[in-house]
Amino acid sequence: MTEVSIILCTYNRAARLREALESLAGVDVPVGLSWEVVLVDNNSRDTTRAVAESFQRRLPIRYLFEPSPGQTVARNRGVCEAAGELLVFTDDDIRFEPQWLAQIVQASRSRPDADFFGGRILPLWVGGRPAWLRPVTDERSFGFPAKYDYGSQIAPFGPQDESPYGANLAIRRRVFGALNGFRTDLGPKGNVNGKGGETELLSRIRAQGYMGVYVGTATVHHLVEVHQRTCKAMWHYGLGKGRAWALTHPYPDRGITWRVRWRAFRFLVKGLRQLLRRRGDNARLCWLGAAIEIGKVRTWRCLVDVRPTMGDSI
Repeated sequence: MTEVSIILCTYNRAARLREALESLAGVDVPVGLSWEVVLVDNNSRDTTRAVAESFQRRLPIRYLFEPSPGQTVARNRGVCEAAGELLVFTDDDIRFEPQWLAQIVQASRSRPDADFFGGRILPLWVGGRPAWLRPVTDERSFGFPAKYDYGSQIAPFGPQDESPYGANLAIRRRVFGALNGFRTDLGPKGNVNGKGGETELLSRIRAQGYMGVYVGTATVHHLVEVHQRTCKAMWHYGLGKGRAWALTHPYPDRGITWRVRWRAFRFLVKGLRQLLRRRGDNARLCWLGAAIEIGKVRTWRCLVDVRPTMGDSI
């Protein structure tokens, strides 16, 4: 029986995938662990398959090709094909600390009552941390970058605790037996920077009473590319977050949409003031906040009736 399946979905990032697999090949594997890497190629047109095959002697990789676009589509395919009882999700822009896998396995074995596990995610700035990003800004950055850090503790999630992120997330297979998988209208799709796939799934998981554990000793590092820090990239990031929020909340009345527009306007005005004060960090956060509100309105304008689009039963 396979104990752990690591599900890694990728799209047109062969170079980064090679680095991620190189890092994964360096993790410590507990003695006797039966595990696999389910690599789902989401219709890449580069050398992704060749990269995956080049690691088959170093990692227990199973390569899958999923032609339908969408990270959540690819993750649903990975869940269907995986043989493990513990499904571990990660991404192709992640670097793993040596004890990452061992710590997840240890937490899973020591807490058989827990249904999901979330690990620590720290940003890894390609080219160095930007000068405009002050330490205080990290704590109020609308999830940018993908930092999930509550220290090195191991503790159950409380009802008000933020759900873990999909780059370092493990869910027992038994949970998927009661769900319909990831919503396929959420998350990245091709070059579209979608959001919210794992957030929505975890909200359903937690609403049904499943219990999770934060594993601060299972740490990964998330690459933040130079091009991801531009104002344009942050704007599209915000639009994606706003779209995900709108798709997972009931269609509002007209009064609410006007209040959302007003919030967007206030963010933009506040951002201009921060620029005049030479606070580029705060100005970018205001820019990001405005994009989130505009993303909500744009999505609501296209929707009359929001119906969740689930994956096939798993």
